[in-house]
Amino acid sequence: EFAQGFSPDRLKKARELIEARLSDIQKLAERVSRENWNKAIEQAAPYLDKVPELKQTLNDNANKFISAGAVIVSDQGERVKEVFARLREARDLEKNPTKAKEIKDFVLQQAKAAEEDVKRANGEVQSDEKHDAHHEGD
Repeated sequence: EFAQGFSPDRLKKARELIEARLSDIQKLAERVSRENWNKAIEQAAPYLDKVPELKQTLNDNANKFISAGAVIVSDQGERVKEVFARLREARDLEKNPTKAKEIKDFVLQQAKAAEEDVKRANGEVQSDEKHDAHHEGD
């Protein structure tokens, strides 16, 4: 495409092509992330069915984990694995409200971190350094 040289029209076409491919990749990543989430929920069903409040917390925060998984696959994959590993380790959650609350709090903490991962990846969160440098002259 650029063998004939650079022009505004060619650059525009290249940008559109890149944006289209990025969109395709994002959709694929989100689909894979959602499939992985659903599979993990299905595997955890024996534990979650006994603790409906924890199951509801996971369902309420699923999109945060799925979105983050689609944006930041490696870090997010570890975050989700840790959530479900804790579920597998906990036996008889319905008989241990303290452990169930501990896991629920962990899920909420990880969901918030996942949401921050998405914001950071989308450039919606300024790092403290950028924020401080931006406001030094105030």
